[in-house]
Amino acid sequence: MTQIKATLLTGGNHIETVSFPCSDDEIMRLTEQNEIGHKATVFINNLIGPKGLKSIEGTYANIHELNYLAKRMDSFDGTEMGKLLAAASRFDTRDLKQLINYTFNLGRITLIQNISDMQTVGVEHYMDIHGGCCSNEEYRDPKRAEEGRALLNSKRGIWTDYGLMFINDEVPWEEVYNGITFPEYLCGGPEESSVAICHGGRTEFVYPPCEQSSIEFALERLGADSLDDCHIQMSCSRFGKPLSEVMDYILNDEGLEAFNEVCHAAAKIPDRDLDKFTAAVLYHRALRYKVDAKTGEIIYNRRYIYMEIARETALKDSGCSEVGKVVFTAEELVDGGIKTPYYQFIFNDGRTQWTYRIDAVLGGILSKNEEPLFIPLQKAKEIALADAEISGLEKAVFTKEELSRNQGRPCGVLEFYTAKYQYSYKVDAKTGEIIYNRRYIYMEIARETALKDSGCSDVGKVVFTAEELVDGGIKTPYYQFIFNDGRTQWTYRIDAISGTILDKAQKLMVCRT
Repeated sequence: MTQIKATLLTGGNHIETVSFPCSDDEIMRLTEQNEIGHKATVFINNLIGPKGLKSIEGTYANIHELNYLAKRMDSFDGTEMGKLLAAASRFDTRDLKQLINYTFNLGRITLIQNISDMQTVGVEHYMDIHGGCCSNEEYRDPKRAEEGRALLNSKRGIWTDYGLMFINDEVPWEEVYNGITFPEYLCGGPEESSVAICHGGRTEFVYPPCEQSSIEFALERLGADSLDDCHIQMSCSRFGKPLSEVMDYILNDEGLEAFNEVCHAAAKIPDRDLDKFTAAVLYHRALRYKVDAKTGEIIYNRRYIYMEIARETALKDSGCSEVGKVVFTAEELVDGGIKTPYYQFIFNDGRTQWTYRIDAVLGGILSKNEEPLFIPLQKAKEIALADAEISGLEKAVFTKEELSRNQGRPCGVLEFYTAKYQYSYKVDAKTGEIIYNRRYIYMEIARETALKDSGCSDVGKVVFTAEELVDGGIKTPYYQFIFNDGRTQWTYRIDAISGTILDKAQKLMVCRT
């Protein structure tokens, strides 16, 4: 959509009517055909529209600035456009740098076009001074109407053709555009990426897929002779995984121009076919060269498959059923001049760890290794039984067998009993080391020991008020019993391992008559 239309007088006194925004190729045509110099300066002979920018008519301007300003305006809604044009016309702004910076500072302007609704006036002003945001509660707050009334009564309003304008001095002015290199601004739609070109402490942005002229103009503004003199990095990518990783690789290793070509191809692909395109890009091979800086002799050259391909080969071969749960602990290219460079991957799914070496040139599997992260529970049971000196002739019944973590340390938790004892074990799930083990006599045996020692003659009348195993990692675990026969109360602590009495107490009970 045309935002600025003007008749331009070029260096060769040629008059041409141009609509902005336009492509960089169109600007390249204008500069080449109409003797526009390196600074791309034109004379704005007649501004056809918009009338709010009439102040720039009859001035010399940079054609790239005109185009960038029009791109910024192209994204504005009616209120934003009104703010810009109101400020430009009222303050007779003739400087394009100033106008571009206005587009980034519209929060400093409140433009009221309807003064009959105080709530709306207050809300618009509130949003302007708070970064364009307003919650539902803040929107409905009656204070907004009071603020709107106060604003109109402040007598700070300036009448313009676009409404009543207020300058919000509480919002600081930001000079986003320095007059040399343009700020990052994506305006080409969802298929557009952003790449930063850095040189001499300055940064320019191009938006692949873009025209070659866009790259050339960026280099001109940076004062760089070629892309080789610049540092290039991705600023914003539209590509999701896994394509994003490969596109980054293309940009960093094969350069901006190769990256731009791939972006042009991607922009032509329907969304439904993007997976196919991703697969095709993934199977491109990366080239790596070392060239003698003096002679131009190729010292070293290698062609690799992309790491993503090698990674997928390893995952597919491992048969991981839940890829989303796979954790990679190592993934690297191992070269260093060896005969067969390879990618090394170490990954696990929480149960099994795989180690793969994938040929980085041909993509074949050079070696692989698979080992469980944890010993099987059956192995942990065998370790516990052996430690307890329980032979195969003696039957052990397991009541608990599970993989757990002991303060972050994976272990097999086992509980079992035989005819004589009950056991509790924790076995390190990685090493098989016994972390904890206990062998207890049965509670029934300990209870009988306490009863026998108390000398209770009428066991049938004994009432137990407490009987528990107390362990929790103490040196000597014990069974505690508290019981009475209606006349006397006994308290016993019985060693849970040896069955001996650790201590006892008795007292007469108080009975009501």
